[in-house]
Order: sequence, then structure tokens, then C-alpha cells
Amino acid sequence: MRLRLHARSILIYLFAASILYLAAAYLGGPFPYAAALVLISGIFNLIILIVYARSISVQPDAIRPQVTRGETVSIGLQVRNDAPLRLSGWELQVRVTGPQDTGDDPRTVLADEVFQGTVRASGMKRIDRTIKLPHRGQYVVSRGPFTVTDALGWATMTIQVADQTVVVLPRADTRIPEIRGASMTGGTLATTAGGSPDFAMLRGLFEYRDGMPARHIAWRRFASTGIPYIRDYESSADPELAVFLDDRRGWADRERVLSSEDLLVETLLGIIKDLEAETIPFWCTTVHNRDFRVESSAIRTTGELHLMSRTIRFSDASRPLPRIRELLHAAPGRTAHVVVLTQMPDMELIRAGESTDPQRPWTILAVTKAWSRAQVDSVEQIARSSSTTHGGGRVLIV
Repeated sequence: MRLRLHARSILIYLFAASILYLAAAYLGGPFPYAAALVLISGIFNLIILIVYARSISVQPDAIRPQVTRGETVSIGLQVRNDAPLRLSGWELQVRVTGPQDTGDDPRTVLADEVFQGTVRASGMKRIDRTIKLPHRGQYVVSRGPFTVTDALGWATMTIQVADQTVVVLPRADTRIPEIRGASMTGGTLATTAGGSPDFAMLRGLFEYRDGMPARHIAWRRFASTGIPYIRDYESSADPELAVFLDDRRGWADRERVLSSEDLLVETLLGIIKDLEAETIPFWCTTVHNRDFRVESSAIRTTGELHLMSRTIRFSDASRPLPRIRELLHAAPGRTAHVVVLTQMPDMELIRAGESTDPQRPWTILAVTKAWSRAQVDSVEQIARSSSTTHGGGRVLIV
């Protein structure tokens, strides 16, 4: 608690009191009574301020430090007045700021309200407010300071309320969105139970024999038949999938771009969880920001995976194709299939599958939430063309 004196108000009071004192001394009449009343009101004002300082408390609603995207949280609070006097002259600001678009941008203001009012003696006032946190990132909820100014304006008492930081994570239950276009394993879209494409080039199943890698056992078939089967892949070695996230910022308006980025990250996490559930070897990284990298060899929970996604940052970066080829060159012989998730209508990247090595085919997964209708139509035409040209699609539209 902090007390700030207002010198101007105090000087005005002292000036008025001195004038009344001189008038009472030289003129008499009602002036002595007026001077006494001014003096008593000043003393009474100080007593009330001291009582308030010992009797007022602010209790903000608790907010979980981590929530999922789109969740509604309470930013309300209650003001408690234990004094036998009515509390008036108080003010409180509630402000919620969201993540910055880039490191140089100011934080986005989602809510900014100022509350004033009274609280009855030995009572409580409840301020109910909720807000929806729409996008990934770090939000700051500021509720305060709570200020009370005395009736004569001599001083302002300030009660500090600690800010709360809320980290908004991708949705854990987001299903892979509907995917249009050709599949990577033939003319129809092959899907796993989770709804994402089957990125492994699976040829079929055959019965397990001693010495075979147990991680390729088809556990669902084993559960239904009691006979262990092994997945047979098209490549002679174990296939490995490379998943790249194009972390360039989109071109549309801010809300559509942020929504597209959220969907892109949640699609990526859904694919990673499906690949881990199917025990398909993979490695995943962002194209420009090197802080995010996931490999199938690491054991992690869903919560840990979503916390790791906090390091995914979108920016105005350069073309991703040279960087992707550089990353692939640094891992020769490891990868049987390449998947690139992007939200940008980049025709160079979209057409990359048409000229890649057939032994290492590419699939472009385009999240088109922030695209225009013309851009979507153009990419869908490329998807149909690549499907006809290669006998297996290279472009999928979300």
C-alpha cells in the first residue's frame, strides 16, 4: 500500500483555513464556527483515510497460468471494505494485453476498462468480467492499481494488485482439418484414426518373425486377431519422414493471419501426435527459427509437446525453399518423404513437388485460412495437376 499526497489540495485547504482564522480573529460573527468546522473536517478526513488504509482489500480471481487457445478466463475481482464507513472515491483499471506480432510491435490490447463506484460499510463489491484469449502466446492481465482518494483530495491511497501472466497453448483436442487434394500414397486420401494423412509409404502387412523390429508391429491388427503383423514399407530401409513448418508471416489482415498461424501449429502438432502413435520415424523443424525441433526418438507427453510449441515464432522471413533444401542436404540418406506445412500462397514452394527426386517425394500441406478465393483455386488446380502428373498427389489443401 502506498500513500501519495496532493500538495495543491493541501495548500488550498491551509490557505482557506488561514483566511477563516483571520476572519474569526478580527471580524467575529459566524467565522469562528466556520473555522472550527474546517479544522474538524480536516481531522475527520485524516481519520477516515487511516481507517480505509487498514480495512480495504482487493482479491482478484485466480487464473490458471496455462490455458488453451480460445478458452474464456475470468479477469474479475472483488473489493472488500471491512470499515464501518461507506467506501467511495475509488478507481480501478482492468487491462489485458496480448502477444506482440513481432519483437518491435506494441502489445495488443484486448481489454481496457476503468471501474468506479462505492462499497457499502462492511460489505463487498464484485466486478465480473471474462475475456476470450483467441491466439497462442503470452497474455498479461493487469488489475490495478486500486486507488482511493479522500473527500478533500489531500491524498490518494494505492493498493497494488500483481499482474498475472497467462500462456495460451495450442488446442490439445484440435482435429486435423478436412484435407482436399490428392494423397501421398495413391489416388485416394489415406488417413489414420486421428484424421491426418498417412505420410509413411506403407505397402502392406505380413506376419512377424523373430528378429524383426518390434516398433513396426501393427498393434491394432494384433489386438483384433491375436497375431503380430509387421508393416512392410516401400523403401528397403526404415522410412523416415521430414516435416518442415514454413514459419513466414502471412499477408492478410492481422486476425486472419494469427488464426491461420494457430491452425498451422495445431495441424503440425496433430500430425506429430499421429506419427508418434503410429511409431513412424520422423524429424520435424521450423524452416527459419531453429529453436523448435522434434524427433521421434525423444519420449514426450502431449503437454510437453504443446509447451515446446511456444518456441514457434512467425516472422517476415525469406523464401523457404533454399533453406529446406539446405536442411535436407545436412541429413543425407535419412529421409524417405518430405512434408512442408505452409500458410503462404508461394507458387515456388507449391510447385516444389513437381521437380523433386522421386526417391524423396515432397508433399505440400497448404493451410489456406488467410488466402483469397483466387489463391485457393489456383493452388487446388496445381494439386489436381500434380496428382495427374505423378500418379500420387504432392499438394494437399486445408
